[in-house]
Formats: sequence, structure tokens, C-alpha cells
Amino acid sequence: MKRYKFKLEGLLKIRRAKEQLCKTQIGQLQGEVVRCEESIEFEKQGILKASSAQNRILEQKALGREVGFFPRFIQGKEANIELLYQRIRYLKEQIQFKYEELYKLRADVKVIEKLREKDFNKYKKEVNKKLELEREENLMMWSQY
Repeated sequence: MKRYKFKLEGLLKIRRAKEQLCKTQIGQLQGEVVRCEESIEFEKQGILKASSAQNRILEQKALGREVGFFPRFIQGKEANIELLYQRIRYLKEQIQFKYEELYKLRADVKVIEKLREKDFNKYKKEVNKKLELEREENLMMWSQY
């Protein structure tokens, strides 16, 4: 008996690899979102530290240059936070697109797996039919003796 071989096995492997790649990309995008959120928290902490440092300097005698530094510093941090929020929105859109792509890839894999299952069941029936014929032939030969 020849072994079972699915003709679309190569295609199935490629589709599974694409599906796995898509899952990996989604994970990377989600990791990037987490890093952006951590950066936002770091920037907010920087703003709080700058505000407290500004208050300390204002309590003491300070030069105009020293006092003028803090508003620009805080403004720069807030601009960076806004950029990070925009980046997070963009990444979440990309994640949504990747999930849609993953759904399509998963559907393709399921279709090929169903075809494989049907083909295997057909192969199994053929093998069982051949075995049954061989048994009947053997039984007839034994009954003749």
C-alpha cells in the first residue's frame, strides 16, 4: 500500500507560516504599544519632576534664563506625549488591520485543512475497500480447500 500524501501539503505549510508570521507581527505591534505607553508615563514623570524643580527654583533667587527653561522643557515633553499618543493610535489601527488579515489567513488554512480531511477520508475508504476485497478473496480461497 502506498502511503497517504496530500497534494496541497506545501500550500498548507505556506499558509500556516503566513498565519504564524501575522501573529508574530501582531505581537510586535502590541509590544510597541506597551513601550509607547511606558514612554508616556516616563514623560509625565519628567514633567512632574520639572514642575517641582521649577517651584524650588522660584522659591530661591533665580535668573531669568533658569526660570525660562522649565516652560519650554515642559512644552517639549507635552509635545512628545502627544506624538506618542498619535503613534499609539496608528499602531492600534495597524493591529486591527493585522487581525483582519489574520482572520482571512486562518480561514484559508481551515479550508485547506477541511480539503485535507476529506481527501484523507477518501483515501481511507479506498484502502479499507481494498483490504475488504483481499479478505474476501482469501476467504474464498480458504473455502475452496
